[in-house]
Amino acid sequence: MDRHHTLDESYIDRVIGHIRDLLGPNHIRARVFGRRKHLWSVYNKMRVQGLTIDQVHDLVAFRVIVGTIRECYAVLGLVHSIWKPVPGRFKDYISMPKANMYQSLHTTVVGPGGERIEIQIRTVEMNRLAEEGVAAHWKYKEREKGKFDPKDVARFTWLRQIMDWQSELKDSREFVANLRFDLFQDEVYVFTPKGEVKQLPEGGTAVDLAFLIHTAVGEHCAGAKVNGKLVPLETPLKNGDTVEIITDKNRRPNRDWLKFVKTAKARTRIKHFIRTEERVRSIALGREMLEKQGRKDGVNIPKAIKDGSILQVAKDMSLPGVDDVLSAVGYARITPRKVISRLLPKPEGGEAETLALKADQHLAPAEGVALPKSSPGDAVRIQGVDDALLHFAQCCNPVYGDPIVGYVSHGRGVIVHTHDCPNVPNLEPERLIPVSWGTEREREPYKAGLSILAKNLPGVLGKISQCMADQGVNIHSGSIHSNVDGTTKLVFGIEVRDTSHLYQTIDALTKLDEVVAVNREAVSDELGTERRHAAKER
Repeated sequence: MDRHHTLDESYIDRVIGHIRDLLGPNHIRARVFGRRKHLWSVYNKMRVQGLTIDQVHDLVAFRVIVGTIRECYAVLGLVHSIWKPVPGRFKDYISMPKANMYQSLHTTVVGPGGERIEIQIRTVEMNRLAEEGVAAHWKYKEREKGKFDPKDVARFTWLRQIMDWQSELKDSREFVANLRFDLFQDEVYVFTPKGEVKQLPEGGTAVDLAFLIHTAVGEHCAGAKVNGKLVPLETPLKNGDTVEIITDKNRRPNRDWLKFVKTAKARTRIKHFIRTEERVRSIALGREMLEKQGRKDGVNIPKAIKDGSILQVAKDMSLPGVDDVLSAVGYARITPRKVISRLLPKPEGGEAETLALKADQHLAPAEGVALPKSSPGDAVRIQGVDDALLHFAQCCNPVYGDPIVGYVSHGRGVIVHTHDCPNVPNLEPERLIPVSWGTEREREPYKAGLSILAKNLPGVLGKISQCMADQGVNIHSGSIHSNVDGTTKLVFGIEVRDTSHLYQTIDALTKLDEVVAVNREAVSDELGTERRHAAKER
């Protein structure tokens, strides 16, 4: 650390003297301060940036406090006239303040002895704001009654934004994460088509800019032009870009935006919109599920909502209102049976208490009790739910015997996927719920898909069809495509009893001389992802 010690008080006094000698003849009154950077600060910089002490060039820093903004730039020009500025080390936070309203000119120059020194230039007001903070600055101005500067009101925009985030985010950990997300990033400055300068964190996108301009602009953002050219919304913006936001009143925030936005405001507003939309869907779904269960148990749900019975259930469950009960049912947080049990008449004795206890404990239906297997809701069981709305995912076509998992969707009930479906890792973990297959008695056939690659020979279609018929498989749809390499691809939609039946059929098909390969795949591509499973090649 010898070099650090050579930059002692005498060196600092020498530089201060040079600056004062420079300002005097130019009639600029200023206060000049200098200091060595603290050893701990130097150590942290070396550790974070992987530098040696000889590579740390700004061990000393100086501050020049002047009276006006004009004098700030005058001092900057004078300093650069005697000491060479270091490229890339100049920051103008006066014309483009930081988000917390910090203002100053920062420059690093090669000073006496070839040492790099950092110089900050600011006015008295800027220095007070930097040293004491926005609130202290406001308090100082407030003492001068009747002398409020309209510009001071703008200084609290940043604080008001923080309060807005805090009011919209019930989770304090998420609030702190968003605040840290916004504070500790470098800035990028872009222009609107009208020439207004907007500040974004490094990596900020057009969506961030749209929400910065106005919440309504962000919520209807449909595209962006950067420097006159259309670009994807996730494109990071660069310093000096001119950005035009294209809006469409029919467009709404997309969950995928959360993967690339960089500002807390954009992230908060997108999440708020998605949660609002999901709540609307969950309320509608919860009502549908309750009405379905109510018809089975003889309970009129619309009447119970109208006469306040559901409101009383909400109070009993410590929920704010009827919509909260319906939403909880739609999200599968409360079973329909649990709500219905509280609406049923209370017979004498302990029967009512027993019913409520079973519902509260989320007990599964009794073993051996099953409905005809004509739908996913009959074939699959969710613990504690008799009549949930279920659908088989068409991206993986679950068949009885496949390991399965349920996903509480937005407005469609529970979607049943195979456990190894490639779409499952992309789903929200908190919406995944355990499901299981029901009883095996009187099961209806399950739909599945087969992709068969065969030699393009006469009679191959008939042999394949006969093989599946011998296995007891019904073909309900199919398509044929000939390839240039002399093979033919046949895709069939079939019906099987279970996974054992399906894989027995695959084994039988692969034994045919004309068949090259057999794959299990989705017969419908509802989610946009082709599903291939259990490939078996000769």
